[in-house]
Amino acid sequence: MGSTLLAYTILVLLLAGCSRYLPPVSEDHDSSTQADMLTAILGTPDDRAESVDPLILDDDLRRYIDDHVNDKWSVKTKINALRKLMFAPENLNIKYDGSRTQTAMETFRARRGNCLSMTNLYVAAARHMNVDAKYQVVALKPTWEKTGTTMVRNDHINAVGRISGYEKYVVDFRPDVSFDENNSHSIADSHALALYYTNLGAESIIEGHPDTAVRYFRSALTISPEFADAWNNMGAALRRLGRSEQAEFSFQRAVTLDSGHYTAMSNLGHLYHERGDSRRENRYLDMVKRYRSKHPYYLFFRGRKAYDQNDYQAAREYLRKAINRKRDDPEFYLALSHVYRQLGDQRQSDINMRKAVKYREKIEQYNDEQELDLLIRKRSMSIRFKATRIPDR
Repeated sequence: MGSTLLAYTILVLLLAGCSRYLPPVSEDHDSSTQADMLTAILGTPDDRAESVDPLILDDDLRRYIDDHVNDKWSVKTKINALRKLMFAPENLNIKYDGSRTQTAMETFRARRGNCLSMTNLYVAAARHMNVDAKYQVVALKPTWEKTGTTMVRNDHINAVGRISGYEKYVVDFRPDVSFDENNSHSIADSHALALYYTNLGAESIIEGHPDTAVRYFRSALTISPEFADAWNNMGAALRRLGRSEQAEFSFQRAVTLDSGHYTAMSNLGHLYHERGDSRRENRYLDMVKRYRSKHPYYLFFRGRKAYDQNDYQAAREYLRKAINRKRDDPEFYLALSHVYRQLGDQRQSDINMRKAVKYREKIEQYNDEQELDLLIRKRSMSIRFKATRIPDR
């Protein structure tokens, strides 16, 4: 999923966000028609992507891990050794690359990968060393990026595991982002596999291959049939293929499964606009507009977009509105500092830079070595050990 096509699910076109009730919208399809539509969209096993296990390690990589990590070491020592193995310049020296989702082996061979790719490699390596490791979906603040004619929203994933009954660890490959650990949750390998196929499908759309994307989304939905993001992305691919009715059904399915899925609502609104159905168009786009007008991170996105277009007056207004709705995000002040510098107001630029530093220091994930820059972030990996009672499941 863009510079952060990571560990996350990509949502194609516009945005997604907080929950609001909307009744199921498959109003044009009775049960038999829905069954026929599902069969047509999901196809047969031959219509899906090739089956892949992202956690497979070959013999050479297992031996490489065994040569660097002693199975008799403590769990914490193994975790730190795996970190060094993956990222130290004298070892694998794996770099962050948000452009492609890969298996553990592909990440090892390429020496680079996005967050899901890195998590695939870490989880596989940790389990090989008898270290508990699971995928964790992270509640990130929303961000949006523009890639060609496609808008993507990036989410995040990292690794979490149990050290003992009272202590867990979190391995994160992007310590520059802040997230709410209390709202993060581990997921089963099967759902991580669905994320893997969904990422590949979204990447295929971005690359201009919606037919390939459909195959990936079929695989994802076969594994997780109630995965709203995959249904939304399936609709985006089908729409590009001119299969409007199936695209509509897929977007409706996403909204039915997630009543706050603003990406799917926006997709439906634009689809109905193309059909000249103004009633339904307005039904969905009005909801999206109300959401956008109140969401600080969408306002931040618009501010950065205006900045990139050298419209500094508009950028200033968007960023001020974002700050009025959320006053503790250092990125807002950092961006506004850059805007004031372009406007020739060094005093306001310095004031906002000081605020950026102030709020930055309050966020645990930022470290002193990171550069304050509007567009460029350093990528590394952090490990946090935390004494927490983890209930058995």
